[in-house]
Amino acid sequence: MKKGIVVCIMLSFVLMWSASTFSNEYDFRRTNWGMSREEVAKVEDALELQNGSLLSPYGQYETKVAGLDCYINYYYTGDKLTRAEYEFSYEATLEYICTNNYEHLKGRLVQKYGKAVEDKDIWIDDLYQDDANNWGKAVTQNQLLRYAQWETPNTRITIILAGDEYGDIALKIKYRSQQIRELEEEFTAKEILEVF
Repeated sequence: MKKGIVVCIMLSFVLMWSASTFSNEYDFRRTNWGMSREEVAKVEDALELQNGSLLSPYGQYETKVAGLDCYINYYYTGDKLTRAEYEFSYEATLEYICTNNYEHLKGRLVQKYGKAVEDKDIWIDDLYQDDANNWGKAVTQNQLLRYAQWETPNTRITIILAGDEYGDIALKIKYRSQQIRELEEEFTAKEILEVF
């Protein structure tokens, strides 16, 4: 009986160790920070629009996220992945639906990452602040900026809804390596050494 209990306990530890050792936890989609362009291209199944050359800082793909059309932009420092983002299409950012889409996507992020560490609406002009039906107009007129942010051990995730002086609206979810400074500093140091 004692042997059976000991065997069960040992088997439990082995199963827990193997699950944590072999789990596939990714930083963004099916990628991890530091992957090369070639490695990203192999695992990315979205439609490729632009594969960045070594001179180009990013590669771009097209897909749907949470039912919305978007671009996936991968950014590299040297040949190491350091940032990525979902950039939602023009249709997803129309004045009358942009705030609904922002809330929909933010809700999905809350489901995945929990409560945001920061969640703000910044009003430059509070003309429409008390009228939620016109918040899209406020974004279009660059009167309202909305964002929320989450952090994991490896990644900072930010959703942002913002307008500009031309009436364009940007809705993006940005993923950034927490160790990006180290990767960028390492790359810059190598570039400097190559000059000499």
